[in-house]
Amino acid sequence: MSKLSTSLISSSSTVNVLCHCRVVVKMNTSWTQSNPGRRFLCCKTSKARDGCGYFQ
Repeated sequence: MSKLSTSLISSSSTVNVLCHCRVVVKMNTSWTQSNPGRRFLCCKTSKARDGCGYFQ
């Protein structure tokens, strides 16, 4: 199994995480019963459109 890495781009006041597509990820909030309010990062490009499926 290979190691996955996350790339970071830093600007003056924010740090942007890049997915494996080299696109800045989006932050979402889960509202499921088991994880209400939990935040997670994911690829902006859907898997149906050849996105990488990044999730953290």
